[in-house]
Amino acid sequence: MRVKRKAETASELMMFCDMLMLDIEFRNTPLTELLKSYDFRYLDFLKIENIKNIGYISLPFNSNENEKLSSFLYQLGKTDVSGQLSLIKGFKEYSDIIYKKYSSQYEKSSKLYVSFGFFGGVIISLMII
Repeated sequence: MRVKRKAETASELMMFCDMLMLDIEFRNTPLTELLKSYDFRYLDFLKIENIKNIGYISLPFNSNENEKLSSFLYQLGKTDVSGQLSLIKGFKEYSDIIYKKYSSQYEKSSKLYVSFGFFGGVIISLMII
């Protein structure tokens, strides 16, 4: 379940980046209002304090990935529009790599648990017979 949560969090990070890019290109809403309008399941840590002050965000990712996320949030809004767009695109690509990594781990581990469950059920049914 932890690996699945990591993959879903990375997926939501990619959606967040898409929404940020769309807003920056067309509306340019202030970031404080933008964060209030987002309703994500796993990105509840997104608060304006994390953007104003660089701080360590503890997500289920490893420490290097959490550090890159903290740095990304701190850099939001600190450059011009083209700089922000390139920053967001770069972080989206990084989030995509994280997503692929954890989703492949989840697929491997879920197949293993299904196999254990199936064969465990077979063994129990053979013992009952």
